[in-house]
Amino acid sequence: MLQNMPGPVCNAEEQSRPKLYFQKTQIEKIRKLKSFLEENLYRHYTLEELSSMFSIGLTAMKQCFKAVYGVSIYSYMRTYRMNAAAVLLRREGCSIGQVAALVGYENPSKFSSAFKDVIGITPSEYRKSVV
Repeated sequence: MLQNMPGPVCNAEEQSRPKLYFQKTQIEKIRKLKSFLEENLYRHYTLEELSSMFSIGLTAMKQCFKAVYGVSIYSYMRTYRMNAAAVLLRREGCSIGQVAALVGYENPSKFSSAFKDVIGITPSEYRKSVV
């Protein structure tokens, strides 16, 4: 009976969306953009700034990034920043405020909130658990 059933049906919305294809040059720009952001954790760039800096349309940039990396630019960078912060928190001698600044947060409480959202515990709890 299962032999006559159609293949697995995942998300109907996903199946109805047309597949997006990107030029090789666009994908190369997205990879360079990702590397640039990872090297400049201390600064938050607007999507418009990035679009202009990398000479790629705003919509194409957002769609291509998500197609290549599976998440939005914002989500990727937030997670990347918090993982970098986790590494820094393992080092003694760096205060939580200093770690926050190094990963682009001027406000330590906003950093703490973002860290908890991504990692699951506060920076101070994380530091106590790994030291």
